Amino acid sequence: MVKRTLTLTGLQERERVSMCEEIDQLLGIDEVLFIHRADKLLLAYDPTHVDLDDIEAVVQRHGGEFAANWWNRVKAGYYRFVDQNVRDNAKHEPHCCHKLPPGRNRHK
Repeated sequence: MVKRTLTLTGLQERERVSMCEEIDQLLGIDEVLFIHRADKLLLAYDPTHVDLDDIEAVVQRHGGEFAANWWNRVKAGYYRFVDQNVRDNAKHEPHCCHKLPPGRNRHK
């Protein structure tokens, strides 16, 4: 589970509630909160099931977008990087460091 905070722009008052409801229906979303005074979207989600691009698509369908300021772009890029690492690590099959390499005999 990861927690994310991003600033949004362009959302009308009536779209905020329906946007949050639609995001909340995505698989892997644990919590969605919109702080309307600061135009901040707070999220908690499992990046193995949903990613920031899925959430951004919902925001755009409701007429909003991630704010284009420098800090918001840096955070969004970092969030995407970390989410991809979480997905890659979830797919990785662990191995034991104490095993002999394949083809090696234990007894000589």
